[in-house]
Amino acid sequence: MLSTALQSAQHTLASVGGLAAPPPPAGEIKAQLTAAGNQLLPAVSAAQAELRALTQNAIADVGSLAQAVARGFDPAAAVRVLHGLGTAFDAQNARMTPLVQQLDGFRDGVDKGVAAMSQEQTNLAAQLAGLAAQRQHWQAQLDQINKQNSITSIIGAFIPFAPWAGGEIASEIQYGKSTEEALAEASRNLAQLTAQAQALQAAINACKMLATALEQLAAAVQGLANAVSLVRADLADGSVEAAVATPTTLKLFLIALTSSLQVLQSGAS
Repeated sequence: MLSTALQSAQHTLASVGGLAAPPPPAGEIKAQLTAAGNQLLPAVSAAQAELRALTQNAIADVGSLAQAVARGFDPAAAVRVLHGLGTAFDAQNARMTPLVQQLDGFRDGVDKGVAAMSQEQTNLAAQLAGLAAQRQHWQAQLDQINKQNSITSIIGAFIPFAPWAGGEIASEIQYGKSTEEALAEASRNLAQLTAQAQALQAAINACKMLATALEQLAAAVQGLANAVSLVRADLADGSVEAAVATPTTLKLFLIALTSSLQVLQSGAS
């Protein structure tokens, strides 16, 4: 059903648009996809409404024609009705063909955006590994300083008048402070980059879901476009001329046409 596919695409597009300040390049990609989707999806919705109305009217017209044929065969009247329907479905087919192409292009844009963000995620992973190693290094340094500082303090307590003890303690405290600062900076940088990586991954996941929804929507629209083309082929001049050859051929033609229109109506719902 087109409605289900369209609602899924609208929902996932809203999810992409609702991403909270994702890091580059996700921010720019989010803006581009949201703008494109907000133009394209309403166009799909409008095409759906047009197709629904057209199909409903066509079913009514064919039903009226079938009743008229039952009362008395009028080939000229039948030709006028069927040619009119053919013109209407020809116009509908012309509107749907570029719509399918636009959906395919939009989906390609989403795939390219996912690829760009995935590459940036790979870069962030390398940076995260480096920051984690730095943090581990400074933590080990601080642990060693604290251990050495404790030993020096104990010795100084037993030998309070040793001049080297005070100098050693002061040196360890000063070095420890600078090491703590380096550890804190590495921890901050690691936390910030981790948050960026998480936000970027959320954007990647949302865009992947959008790509899947667009694939389903494009398939639904393509299926309807194919169905419209088939109905249009049924209403081609040659087919209509063959149908109105006799009352029997026209009745059979109208039964088959009604069935095709009902299938199309179901797909457009």
